[in-house]
Amino acid sequence: MSLLVANLPMFPCFVRSEYLYNFKKGHGELMRGYWVSVKAQKHRALLFETLLENGALYDKLPISAFVTHKDAKPKYEQHELALWDIDTWHITTIVKDNIRHLDCMVRIGKEMVPGEYICTVDQCDADGSLLTACASIPREHKSQNLVALADGSGQVASMPNNRILWTDPSLTHVKDPPDFEACDEVYFSNTNENYCLQDAWFYEDGPDVISSEPPSSEPPFSS
Repeated sequence: MSLLVANLPMFPCFVRSEYLYNFKKGHGELMRGYWVSVKAQKHRALLFETLLENGALYDKLPISAFVTHKDAKPKYEQHELALWDIDTWHITTIVKDNIRHLDCMVRIGKEMVPGEYICTVDQCDADGSLLTACASIPREHKSQNLVALADGSGQVASMPNNRILWTDPSLTHVKDPPDFEACDEVYFSNTNENYCLQDAWFYEDGPDVISSEPPSSEPPFSS
């Protein structure tokens, strides 16, 4: 689990040049580059670091600064491309192998936009000295899936699981968005239901098998 900064796949992209000049110039121009890392600042948008073709390593750009091809026609704003800010300083990145080959449909506003999966940024409260954040509350925790939109905008979105439907002819049958509820439960395995007060190395399940006899000195498996 990384604090503040995590590596990204070396994703080829173009940076909208106005973001490189604080919107003073460069409008309509693009600079080729590759993603290097992503940064989490609590209660702010994800920020991306990019190796540019002129050799500069440019940091702290939001996802709205990027497009995937020269003919892109950006039409979505930052708040449409990324539904949530990050809720903690601790993040990790992963490319989920079992969905990396899948196409998907991403809900942006009222539209379902086709897209291609890049990777996932996840978060947690890794330091017990910090106050509990939304990242530790089941209903509020959000994974952020980075998806290259396969439409005319050429933009990249950062969306939680409940804004994406994954499409594959042999694995899924997408019709309408499901009506599931967000998870509210916190699950535990170490409870009274399976805790056994035994000295035996290979103890039996459940409290109902606890024996009053002293444990055997023989190993649990003997020839």
